[in-house]
Amino acid sequence: MTDRPRSDECATASLRARTAQLVATVAGRSHPGLIARNEIASLRSDDRRPEEFMAFYTVGHMLNRSSTHLYDSSVFLAEYDALFPA
Repeated sequence: MTDRPRSDECATASLRARTAQLVATVAGRSHPGLIARNEIASLRSDDRRPEEFMAFYTVGHMLNRSSTHLYDSSVFLAEYDALFPA
């Protein structure tokens, strides 16, 4: 008796390999699309946080005048509080 696999075993292994390759290809191509669609939907939703806008607005306001104090947290917070008093 020989140690060679039978032809039906080879065919089954080949089918499994092709199926695994197909599943990996479909998953690899669909997941980035689903992630992108979810991110785009969240950007267009009404659940925007005003704190994010306020921080970006403050940065823009500071950059319009000068960028020297942009990374100084105490100056940034003072500017933030001046623009958006509680």
